[in-house]
Amino acid sequence: TDSPDPRVHDAMSAAGLALARSPTDAPTATWSGRRTHGAQGTHRTAPTDGSVTSSRDAIIVGAGLAGCALAHALGQRGWATTLVDAADDLALGGSGQPALAQHPSVTPDDAPLARLSRAALFLSRSTFANDAFRWIGRLQQMDADAAGVLASTVPARFARAVDAAEASHLAGLPLRRGGLWLPLAGCADPQALCRHWSVAATLRLGRGVTRLVRRDGAWCALDANGATIAEAPVAILAASGASLALVSPPEMDCGWPPRLQPRLGSTAILSVSGTAPRCVVGGDGHVVPLPDGRWLVGPVDDDGSNDRAAVLQAWSRVRGWLDPTGAHPCLQAPHPAGDTHLAGWRVGTPDHLPLAGPVPDARRLAARQADLRRDDRLPLPVMEGLWISAGFGGRGLLWAVLAAESIASRLDDEPPLLERDLLEAIDPRRFPKRWLRRML
Repeated sequence: TDSPDPRVHDAMSAAGLALARSPTDAPTATWSGRRTHGAQGTHRTAPTDGSVTSSRDAIIVGAGLAGCALAHALGQRGWATTLVDAADDLALGGSGQPALAQHPSVTPDDAPLARLSRAALFLSRSTFANDAFRWIGRLQQMDADAAGVLASTVPARFARAVDAAEASHLAGLPLRRGGLWLPLAGCADPQALCRHWSVAATLRLGRGVTRLVRRDGAWCALDANGATIAEAPVAILAASGASLALVSPPEMDCGWPPRLQPRLGSTAILSVSGTAPRCVVGGDGHVVPLPDGRWLVGPVDDDGSNDRAAVLQAWSRVRGWLDPTGAHPCLQAPHPAGDTHLAGWRVGTPDHLPLAGPVPDARRLAARQADLRRDDRLPLPVMEGLWISAGFGGRGLLWAVLAAESIASRLDDEPPLLERDLLEAIDPRRFPKRWLRRML
């Protein structure tokens, strides 16, 4: 059976945790070997057809969290990476928010979403960790019964149920109810993360990629004038919703590309009387304490057109969490003293899981659909040397790390990073496979 990658395993062992679960529901994680990072050797660029190349150069289109995390993961393995982005400043590609929180999922059945987000959290605490992270924990407010059920599905060091009194102590706020305490989670400055993760990459900023073409065994990134920005045997699309438009033909009847779902994500930065929360607090939305003492509150349900209304809505939501009989200066403030409203787009997939793997070849899929329907064991065709890391929705801080490490380990033909079902759950080919099954 497939075993977790040692980087995941080592992070789990340090925390006394495990990713996989045995049939008896006891946490297990096994590993029988070690890998050498940065070792020179061959890597697999098209695992479904067996083609292998010895070059270790890659173009990464998009210098946001997804692209910079890829630059870090590949750089750790000795790859030479070129980050290309239309933005003039690397920091602009990270996120429009001053902080991003980790949102690990915990479910009663330990579903793939929960297992994947847990693996991503462990990976973010390995070589991806740096001074941009603040490991302050996360308190997810919920009813006591629900928290107890969820806590019983994972080790206590990963999550445990807390009552209202303990929750208030952990958060530094007088909360009405307790919930699930996730001590290993945290938040990070996305711009600082991009700078840390891209330190070894070659930057091509201020030049937007309008097209990718395959020439003589290499991918060429072209600008609006048709000039070549960079070229390499491997290219990885990490430009969020714009990624698919670079190489995908007009939508064909083959299940690829999927219909990505853009959603406006708004937050408010509040200057509130008293100290900020000690940890990330979630419930109906979430609060992230900023280093300067202000509160980042989101998401705000609005169209981005009314700043003051968005801020007041955010503050009203937070006040609903608080116990009015508690003692905290923020309870005496009917409105925040100062405010800022931020809005941006998040692009997710229909199943809320990221795209992390080789890009399916839509034309070959359409041409071979009859054969693929007759025999579901046939490998689905992919575009040689082309990969994608996108569709993160509201979990960019977690999915960027998971996708980067998953793609990098596969490019270097390493032992599986995750169990087979989890790798298949994030593989872009899942959408054409589902389409083919529906056609039977």
